[in-house]
Amino acid sequence: MPRPLTYQSSQAVIKYMNPNKRFQVSQSCPEFQRVDKIVPLRLDSIEVVFAKTMINNCTYHFRETRKEYFWIEDRDLGEQLQALDRMLDNLKVLQENLNLNSVEETIPKSKPHFYARDPNMDAGKLLGLMFGGRKEVNIKLLDLSNSHNSVVHMFNLAHPNSPMIHLPPGPKFKVEEINLGSVNAKILDNLVLTEPVDVLNTCKLEFDHPTIRNSKKLVISNMRDMIQEGTTIARLPNQWIHIYKFPDDHEKLLEFIRLVIIEWRSVKREPGTRLSVGLTYRVPAVLKSIEEEFRGEYLSDLSIKVPLRYSTDVHISFSECRQDTMLEMKII
Repeated sequence: MPRPLTYQSSQAVIKYMNPNKRFQVSQSCPEFQRVDKIVPLRLDSIEVVFAKTMINNCTYHFRETRKEYFWIEDRDLGEQLQALDRMLDNLKVLQENLNLNSVEETIPKSKPHFYARDPNMDAGKLLGLMFGGRKEVNIKLLDLSNSHNSVVHMFNLAHPNSPMIHLPPGPKFKVEEINLGSVNAKILDNLVLTEPVDVLNTCKLEFDHPTIRNSKKLVISNMRDMIQEGTTIARLPNQWIHIYKFPDDHEKLLEFIRLVIIEWRSVKREPGTRLSVGLTYRVPAVLKSIEEEFRGEYLSDLSIKVPLRYSTDVHISFSECRQDTMLEMKII
């Protein structure tokens, strides 16, 4: 008769198990769950939506009873939005089927899908079951950008009874990248991080949340008014700020660079601080204007340095990045 694994051996085996298999076994075996909760959980990705949640390559589906948890005061508007929501869901299913049909020859095995038996199960409860009671969870990518993917839900975020996915309190998380999209950063309130996030992506121009301000690289994807937000961006404490796309306006770009230089001159910023901007055009004339106004010095045809305070300079350069142009400002 084979000897059972020791406690230490069980921990070693669980550490390298598929995390979804760990979760499934844990739900049906209390003795396994006791050991499983102690072993750190490592996940490649989590994508949270309200109808389903993807963990690594596994999808967990939940039942949706929209009339129960969506509040709409105008009945006609509510019926129209629900009809539109159902139509979008059907289109998404159709698109998924088309995608599956087009790539089924290259994907030999479909991704596993699981359907909740509990009619009240949702993403928050699933994450509570998976993370609750754990001490440490490591995640490479936490994607929350679609956690408000329902059209009806998007119109009711202000209502106090509107559903909100909250990460369960308790475990300490190490997350390499978070994608917030346009979701409110309050969804991260219960996220206890062992160290700052490497990359945080957001579309909202709200930067007060500590997880956003402490991230090493902040990627902003929706800058509508660069002049109005320029000073705010320059004051952010992040080591690296990247603005995904800049409006096609030479004058606004020049004014934005001015605002950043003035702000960086007024307060001490550590060497290595970077700000990069994706452009669809090259503007050598901008460098000439900055060089003349701030007494800069050309380093190359597409690069200058401008003196700041505390014996530091900011290097400003344009470079080709795929089909676009990248503006980079870096304190040296």
